Amino acid sequence: MKLENEALAEVQSSGALSWSACIPTLNRFDVLQVNLRCLLAQSRLPKQVIIVDASQDAEQHRAALQPLFSGTGVEFILEPASARSSAVQRNQALSHVTADIVLLLDDDSLLFPDCAEKFLATFEADHEQRVAGLALQNVSELPPIAAALLGGSDQDASAIEQKKGGSTANKSRLAFLEKYRLWRFFRKEVLMQAMDRMFVPYDSRRPRPSLQPSDNLIKVRHLPGYGMAVRTHIAQREQFNPFLLAYCPCEDLDASYRYGRHGICAFSPDARLMHYEVEGSRITRMQATSLGVSNVALFIHTNSDSPTKHRAAFAVFALRRLVGETLKDFLSKRFDFPQAKGVMAAIPRSYGIFRRPLPDAQRWYQEQQLELLQKKKAA
Repeated sequence: MKLENEALAEVQSSGALSWSACIPTLNRFDVLQVNLRCLLAQSRLPKQVIIVDASQDAEQHRAALQPLFSGTGVEFILEPASARSSAVQRNQALSHVTADIVLLLDDDSLLFPDCAEKFLATFEADHEQRVAGLALQNVSELPPIAAALLGGSDQDASAIEQKKGGSTANKSRLAFLEKYRLWRFFRKEVLMQAMDRMFVPYDSRRPRPSLQPSDNLIKVRHLPGYGMAVRTHIAQREQFNPFLLAYCPCEDLDASYRYGRHGICAFSPDARLMHYEVEGSRITRMQATSLGVSNVALFIHTNSDSPTKHRAAFAVFALRRLVGETLKDFLSKRFDFPQAKGVMAAIPRSYGIFRRPLPDAQRWYQEQQLELLQKKKAA
């Protein structure tokens, strides 16, 4: 432990950046423990690990997890959520951050041991602080500690493969199709499987930083909520929309789009994690699709600098989502069409948002979300 403390002091004296991890969670304690063990195996330990727990067992979880941090020098904070909303939980966690960089994670995001070292190196090399945030690289294999904790049998590997997108044969077919431009166009523009197609940009006149020829970076418009590292002062200024409830589709796209007002958002290919994608405590397919459309309407109404233009863009977006989700339901043999129904339910709700002054729209939309979320889940 003495050697670890000496190494930490050496890093701090070198002017290196500190980092904190923020994790919203709900009823996924088993995988959360694996997440924390991966965090504590980092080659550069965090300053803080902050968890906001929306479960009824938050106090018991804190007591069970506290011993993991004993003697590490890492500050551990776990507190009950003020609301069952991943966006609100993230904001609650951000209020405690005192490090230079904040890593926003899902509770089922499992970091490789050098992940923090890699993303910190990019921020530390950015002396002009032009980089606002970094998207981490999601890979299909487990980090070593997670593999040891979750097991490494063929059955486990098969289960992980299913979580990450189907069988090897299916992946091979998709890889074959990716060679064809027509398929890539269909997947991106019709099925709308690209992240950027799930969001309507609402900055038309606001200046946004751009890459310079000297930048050795891959610029992205959005950062994924399962793993994004952001300069703390930017994340605390551009918080997640607090009027979203439950699991909040597109919350990360909205927040990271606003991070892009303050600097470049880029991809960090060497900072690896595995998004394990545990399904517990998620909302239904229909609910997620529906909120994924109407949330975008709220983002536009809240932030747009050209409302008429962006509402017209939203109308096109909603129509394309309806076509794309109908096709995805059909191709997946979901003949009750839950995703298409989700879009259909979202369209009148979205225009209800636009018709109201913003404070009224925010209150009204929370009531609408509650009504949708209280509907009985599909069997």
